[in-house]
Amino acid sequence: GNWNFFTNYNYQYRQTYFLGETLRNLRGDMVSPTLDQDFNSIDYRTSHLLRLGIDYSINNRGTVGAFINANYRPGVRNRTYDIRHLNAAASLDSMFVRDLRDENESFNYEAGINFAYDLDTTGQKIFATFTYSEDERERFEFIDQIFLSDLLIEDPTKAERELFERPWYNRQAIAQIDYENPVGSKSKLEAGYRGTFSFRNRLQRFNEFDFELNDYVLNDFFSNEFDFTENIHALYAIWQSKAGKLGYQAGLRAEYTGTLGY
Repeated sequence: GNWNFFTNYNYQYRQTYFLGETLRNLRGDMVSPTLDQDFNSIDYRTSHLLRLGIDYSINNRGTVGAFINANYRPGVRNRTYDIRHLNAAASLDSMFVRDLRDENESFNYEAGINFAYDLDTTGQKIFATFTYSEDERERFEFIDQIFLSDLLIEDPTKAERELFERPWYNRQAIAQIDYENPVGSKSKLEAGYRGTFSFRNRLQRFNEFDFELNDYVLNDFFSNEFDFTENIHALYAIWQSKAGKLGYQAGLRAEYTGTLGY
């Protein structure tokens, strides 16, 4: 038999700057009818992608292979908001300065095996694959906000600090087998099965900083967790043929899906 090895590595680094401005006027008798907001931010994104694989020719009729792909992606965003409340005379009434730091880190991989074999010399073939993948991310958003009066004097009693935790986790397995059988010189039968088995978890934790305790406290009202499981089984059959210059095909597919979320 013959062996074939392959590999690939890809590295990316991205640095992005953002500037934005919003001016909003509210109708009605208000002390501060105008909101004047601007922000600036910088993003740092990095990606490491590695691919490894191997193929082996069992003989002139069959091959088997295996592969794995892995990707690691860390990133950071730093953003500052200047939020100014203006009175009817367009003078400063009060102001918030909000600093946001978004830290995220994700890692995913996919591994699989595949098999192909010619059953005979008439063209009957069988193909089988199985893949398994996982994707996991950690994300933290830190918010630090201060309040300034119209004279730009800070009021520590109106300061706020928040921490959002939004991790996720996915995993998926796919099993597939396909069969081909030429019937005569003009027709072909194809049939197969595909099973997809997925699980997803989403978690959100909202923490508010307690300045008396000098620590973050979990806010249960805005925190939640969700799990979702989905399993799909599919069978198919396709008949292809020709009648003179006219080609046609007919197919049948049956699918069963089971889902559970909580």
